[in-house]
Amino acid sequence: MRFLCLEIGDKVPDGNTIWDFKKALKTNNLDKTLFDTFNKILEEKGIINHKGSIVDATFVTVPIRHTTKKDDTHLKKGEELEDLPAKCAE
Repeated sequence: MRFLCLEIGDKVPDGNTIWDFKKALKTNNLDKTLFDTFNKILEEKGIINHKGSIVDATFVTVPIRHTTKKDDTHLKKGEELEDLPAKCAE
């Protein structure tokens, strides 16, 4: 409502009207033009800036490592996981 500056009680088109409008834009090849114009306005206002970092969101499978209470005690002391099997056997 804030984006469109609407107030409670304002008349808004129903879903079918919006769908028909969307189809009319596509039929008249105006959908891409409208989208490009909207993006240009957002860029000019600094909302879209095409600058930033690429973040790798790759999922990697790793083995599950369960720790015991003894393991947790050693980990809290700052000891490495590789050392735990020998230390916990004591």
